[in-house]
Amino acid sequence: MTHAARRLILPGFMTAIMLLVLIGLGTWQVERLYWKEALLAEIDLMTEWYLPYALGRAATPDEIAEHRALWRKTLESVSDVTARIHEAARYTGLERLGVSTQCGFSSTLPGANLTTEDVQEQKLELVAEVANTVW
Repeated sequence: MTHAARRLILPGFMTAIMLLVLIGLGTWQVERLYWKEALLAEIDLMTEWYLPYALGRAATPDEIAEHRALWRKTLESVSDVTARIHEAARYTGLERLGVSTQCGFSSTLPGANLTTEDVQEQKLELVAEVANTVW
């Protein structure tokens, strides 16, 4: 084997590994989409079947919208996030940790983005508050 051929083995191997990782991430994103669609279907079923049962009458459009909004709420409290950050800091330094919104901002697949602009703004405010509290 020539010297030039040996120099290509490691980059070729790393490229193959990265390709497998990217395929795995793509598969995971599709699985997440199916999970989100199932969650939305469950929310709709809860609204259609449980809400009238709980109220003892047909729900008004405002009640349905409020019920769906409560089920779709995705934000956590500042104290919960802060506690998890400090828990993680026990295993690695606090300076090596960070906080982000995770998801809900850029998905272009139909049904994949469960957040509105208001929720996105709330997420950003939560991230800023947590960061100011912890760091």
